[in-house]
Amino acid sequence: MGFYSTGGNDGRQLLCSLWEGLDDNKRTKSYRQNIRRAHLTLCGASTGKSFTPLIRECLDDLPTDGVIDRCLILVVPYARFTRDLLKPTDLRKPTISQILMCASILQQRELLFDDDAYNTINAYTDDLTHRAAIFYRTSSQFTSYLAKQPAQVIKLCGLMTIIHIVVTVLTRININLSHDTDHGLTLALYNEIKVLIQQTVPYVITVTKKNC
Repeated sequence: MGFYSTGGNDGRQLLCSLWEGLDDNKRTKSYRQNIRRAHLTLCGASTGKSFTPLIRECLDDLPTDGVIDRCLILVVPYARFTRDLLKPTDLRKPTISQILMCASILQQRELLFDDDAYNTINAYTDDLTHRAAIFYRTSSQFTSYLAKQPAQVIKLCGLMTIIHIVVTVLTRININLSHDTDHGLTLALYNEIKVLIQQTVPYVITVTKKNC
């Protein structure tokens, strides 16, 4: 997507459009496609070397295309990390493909925030709004960034709830993999996950303070 290329990059413009919701209509003689309110969620990581100049542009109120304004940024502390490429795969843990399959079986669900979650989010978003008002006269770009965060926080709380459900479902299934299986994707596993979700996961999912 050319995230770090700030000049004349169509990919960054597409990121902004997908954040707001993109409508697309294509039609030929034999084909018709209508996409309504398409959204894109991305999760990425950066070492900071490339990301720092972009944040500096935002803080210095330099003109930007709005991509950074739409990012929810989480800063984590430094931790020593050692990559052991010789460590054998733990065949008792689900693969990324299995996790994504479980999420796809969930499909669309309605999220209901309980009172504690609702009050926690309101307090946090009110603080963001207050900070945006403070920076209004010194940095309009930073104000724009803060103003877009409440919606991101709500999405993040919902996402954490879905992740918790996926983990709960997969831990109740006996994952038995081998190096010969295709990422652990089998029809039997699909049917087992589908039945378990139908039996244990309601259509309306309650978001609690624990996931916020």
